[in-house]
Amino acid sequence: MEIYGKKQIDIREDNKSAVIDILLKRESTMPQMSEQLKLSHTALAKVINELRQKNVVVLSELRDSGAGRPPKLYGVNGDCAIACSVIVMKKAVYVYYVDMRGFQVNKSECENNFASLGDLLDYAAAQVKNLKKHPRLNEKILKNIYVGIPSAPLCGKTFSEASLAVSEKFGEEFPFAHTVARRNIDYEMIAESKYGVLNNGIKNAVLLNLDDYACASFMLGGNVYCGDNGMQGYEPENPFEGLISAFGADYENIAESYRRGELKAVSAVESCVGAQIERVGNVMRFLDVGEAVLSGKVCLLGDGFLEFCKSKLGGGVRVRYSAMGKDVPAALSGAVWQATYFTLQEVMMR
Repeated sequence: MEIYGKKQIDIREDNKSAVIDILLKRESTMPQMSEQLKLSHTALAKVINELRQKNVVVLSELRDSGAGRPPKLYGVNGDCAIACSVIVMKKAVYVYYVDMRGFQVNKSECENNFASLGDLLDYAAAQVKNLKKHPRLNEKILKNIYVGIPSAPLCGKTFSEASLAVSEKFGEEFPFAHTVARRNIDYEMIAESKYGVLNNGIKNAVLLNLDDYACASFMLGGNVYCGDNGMQGYEPENPFEGLISAFGADYENIAESYRRGELKAVSAVESCVGAQIERVGNVMRFLDVGEAVLSGKVCLLGDGFLEFCKSKLGGGVRVRYSAMGKDVPAALSGAVWQATYFTLQEVMMR
């Protein structure tokens, strides 16, 4: 039997993925999931039962409803598998092992003072190995490693060169694990769509970061666009060093002056980034994207900069600052979500 071109079994698999997507964000009851997914209780019960048989979903607790039978609260079984995320940033390197709820099991963080990309990848691979000795990890099979690297050159290598080096190094060290290397900005977009200002069903948006480089991630139809070749996505034609490089240690003082409306600071900031924002606006208009989120230290510029961005991107665009990245880097949150989600997909296929 086929429904709208899909077999019934395929629809059920899609529903399983949708349930996992919900439960990775928060534990939920059947009525809550049924309402979100627009599924009947009977159809949802079949999906939940299959996921419980796979040991992917567990009954978390009975929630007190005050009267009558208390609703059951379901969640992802954190111990059904493990995953690893590695995020390389300009100033730091993060290696995190997580369970299937996305909760940290073991981690390593250090400053990025590596002289070469080879040294950096040697360190990261060694940490992936050493951290797996943790009692909750050492007997489990590592299936997925999600690695994030900057869009800007890393240790003198372009993104394409660095991502290839990551794939080769991790492929050699972890031949039975699947390694995915993506831009940090794309992981930021994933985090924003799952936990941030875009988590309310917005399907088309751009995430723009101007800190160290002008880089943007586009979400189209609910999927993050990563480019056809090298997963580079959108890159400026003309090199742009970013706000932090342009203003250095004075950036926070300049941002404060910008918020006060001091003409010298306003002119310096807007002339620095105006052309880059206009170019993103041209792409947005072509793709009919009406949502923009700004991440990184650009948020220090305040509401006045949001108005400036609106004027450059187009009058109908809604522009907001990201609220992600206060406790852990947003790219790490996105990489962890990807690692857990796709590992769970594999567990469901067993």
